[in-house]
Amino acid sequence: MPSATNPWAGIEATANVGELRARRADATHPHDFFWALDAKGRKLFLYRGAEQDSDCPMPNLKGVAVEHSFDRLILRLIDGSTEDIFVALCHSLLERTRRIASATLVPDAVRSHLEIWQRFFGKSNAGVLSDQELRGLFGELTFLQSELIRRFGQSAVLFWNGPSGAPQDFTVGTAAFEVKTRLVGGAAAVTISSATQLWPLGGTLHLVCYGIGEASEQGHAARSPAALVDDIRDCLTNAEARDAFEDRLLQAGYLDRPEYAIRFFAISSATFFEVREGFPRIVAEHIPVGVRSVQYVLELQACLPFESEPDWTTMGASSGS
Repeated sequence: MPSATNPWAGIEATANVGELRARRADATHPHDFFWALDAKGRKLFLYRGAEQDSDCPMPNLKGVAVEHSFDRLILRLIDGSTEDIFVALCHSLLERTRRIASATLVPDAVRSHLEIWQRFFGKSNAGVLSDQELRGLFGELTFLQSELIRRFGQSAVLFWNGPSGAPQDFTVGTAAFEVKTRLVGGAAAVTISSATQLWPLGGTLHLVCYGIGEASEQGHAARSPAALVDDIRDCLTNAEARDAFEDRLLQAGYLDRPEYAIRFFAISSATFFEVREGFPRIVAEHIPVGVRSVQYVLELQACLPFESEPDWTTMGASSGS
């Protein structure tokens, strides 16, 4: 019988080269996905259905071979050390294609979703965020939940653009927000990781700062990253918003893992600074020719004259359910 951790359990590997042994992945799913084993006992995830454009290249995934022909697509696990991530990928594909009515649309949906996973597999952290990355993500998710979803509803998930490579973490109408966390008890400063983070691209730009610290257990003032993610998921009843949230989590390097359920963070209220003329930062005209990138530490004491609560009503963003 299959299990949550090993969906290939109970499938007998065939000894005949070129043949597969397979079991339907989900009897309730409208399309034909299968867990399978090849002649060497390697673990596969198989889609069989609508004709595909076999000339259109598929994304390359680290540790996973992606093979496709005119009517099938096979994901073959090559690196056994990433099996837990491979299982998560397969389940993610099942959920992303569950609501697709026409089989002709499935191949493109699979390809698009694999492109998002390609970025995740490209990270060199074995699927686990560093402490700094996890604290930063916790800050962004706190801002999304406490400030944006509260004001704009589920559509606020679409404002989160940082994971896809945008200069700032969030764009709300004509306003942009860059979210930073600093360790409580440490220096009152934040690291600006690129010059473009504090360059307005039109409209207003706000730097949002949180103080964050670790706690020994979950309580009124502390919760785990996993609990925060689940809280946001629970409020997203709209399928488009839910898919967008899951995509952004993946692009940020987050995958549901037990490690994220046993770390607990307490976080302060947000402090807002308006980045305008005179704000302490590195701007384009200060960067010499030949300098490709910059990173610098910004002391928050120098930002105090610019502390200002955003005017949420003038951003031009609409509320959504």
